[in-house]
Amino acid sequence: MKLTVRWIPLFLLLAACAAPSPDAVAAQRLVEGPLSQELGLTLEANCGDPVDGVLRCEATTADGRIVLVVGRVGADEIAAEAVNVIGPSDVPQLVETFERTMADAALPPGVLECGSGALIGDSDGTYRCGYQIDGGGRADVVVSNDGEYSFDVHLSSELAATGIIHRVIGPELGFEALTAQCDPPDGDGFECRAILDDGRTLEFLATITGDGVEVTASNVFSPAQIVDLSEDLAAELQRSGRAVADDAVLDCGGDLVVVDDTGSFACTYRAPGQVPVVVVVSTSGLGTDEVSFQFDFVDAQSSQGGGES
Repeated sequence: MKLTVRWIPLFLLLAACAAPSPDAVAAQRLVEGPLSQELGLTLEANCGDPVDGVLRCEATTADGRIVLVVGRVGADEIAAEAVNVIGPSDVPQLVETFERTMADAALPPGVLECGSGALIGDSDGTYRCGYQIDGGGRADVVVSNDGEYSFDVHLSSELAATGIIHRVIGPELGFEALTAQCDPPDGDGFECRAILDDGRTLEFLATITGDGVEVTASNVFSPAQIVDLSEDLAAELQRSGRAVADDAVLDCGGDLVVVDDTGSFACTYRAPGQVPVVVVVSTSGLGTDEVSFQFDFVDAQSSQGGGES
């Protein structure tokens, strides 16, 4: 966002200076005075003569950064604006825009930090902020301002994976948000994990691709997968000669099943008027496109079956 200082009567500045280029001197004083105060910066300006009523200045900050200023000369007044600066009063709006536009992006939980002072643009016209991630870690954020703000968050592979788990996989598993930690990449892959309030650990496999990072849960049966499993189990019960009821329920102890190191978990198949059937589900290939499982029925009519999904 460009910052424009108020118009200053030119004759007030000319009265104190009889320089060969009065317009440039007026602009210099305007930049080093009111504009510096507006920006909260100490500026030393070098301004050229106007061309068609427009002059340009380069102002150097105390730490060597360059502020580009455009001045417009009127009949008896002059105005100047910093064209590569987002002023301190505009930074909160930038942060608010980031929070609104990136609300649905696959980012790990964190906050945008742009400092409390003016932001001076790089030579390519972009601005730099940082995304401070809850629990540690930081990502560079490149801000563009072509009439409206846009943001490019530079996440490492690990942080990108935590963002996918937080914003995408977590809600799919029934969590409003899910916070994970990831190991450093080992080749093209690495592992992540999230610890639930009840102490259970969700494990994830992350793969680095040409387009970014792909993440899959490697020890979890989601609510949707439990529904699919119930249908496969009903088909297996029929093949084993057991009665199947339309209103039967597969109870696996909750909507979310975390598979332990054995790769198996127990469920109970309940149908009205029938003896409940305990089913031990053994799995392999979780987190891949080729998940397979084995059913072991535990009751008076014990039998076995298997399947794939």
